[in-house]
Amino acid sequence: MSLANDSLLAALGQEGVNLSDDDIVIAAGMNTQANSYAIKGQAVRVASAPANGALQLKSLLSNEAPYMWWVINDSGQTIVVFPFLSTAFPEKQGGVNNAGLSIPAGQSGYGFKVSQTTRGGGATNTVDWRSAVIP
Repeated sequence: MSLANDSLLAALGQEGVNLSDDDIVIAAGMNTQANSYAIKGQAVRVASAPANGALQLKSLLSNEAPYMWWVINDSGQTIVVFPFLSTAFPEKQGGVNNAGLSIPAGQSGYGFKVSQTTRGGGATNTVDWRSAVIP
């Protein structure tokens, strides 16, 4: 664990955000969006992963996904977080269909939903995450 990851875990705990998957171990071969580990909740910690081990977020379109997510990478490898895989209505990350966020070993990442609405209202169709790595 890095100091930044330890600090993030402490801050999330103080805010009442619980780790939903205790110490994820990503199996060998889980390194594409189609063969990824499904994240079950809002905050997860990856303890072990192969190079480019992949995680997949819950669906934005079905409203299963939380408004924000955090992934703490305590594995010794870079991991990749993908949006939910859908061929009919591709979900996005950073405005790009099916784009992954690479999180280096010892670092964390977070994301939040972006609604495609104007401030005045209108129909909401959320299909995009904005995300970043926390060094």
